[in-house]
Amino acid sequence: MFTVVGMLAWGYLVDRFGRKAGMFSASAIIIIFTALSAGAYGAGGSVKGMLQALIAYRCLSGVGIGGEFLISTRNHSFISPSSRS
Repeated sequence: MFTVVGMLAWGYLVDRFGRKAGMFSASAIIIIFTALSAGAYGAGGSVKGMLQALIAYRCLSGVGIGGEFLISTRNHSFISPSSRS
């Protein structure tokens, strides 16, 4: 679900600011929230807080993955040959 949100958001952002900025920002979001999910820690060491943080971080990294997928498919369509012989 959050991947679709990322695709929609990055579709607009890439059209507005360009593919290069979109690719770097999507990659940064993936790196940041994946690192945060690796170190997820609940408030006061609670398991419930850790799971809530982990879910939030993984959902937000999904937004970045949606943007990355959208931009990479557009880039590959420009560099791949249009017909195969």
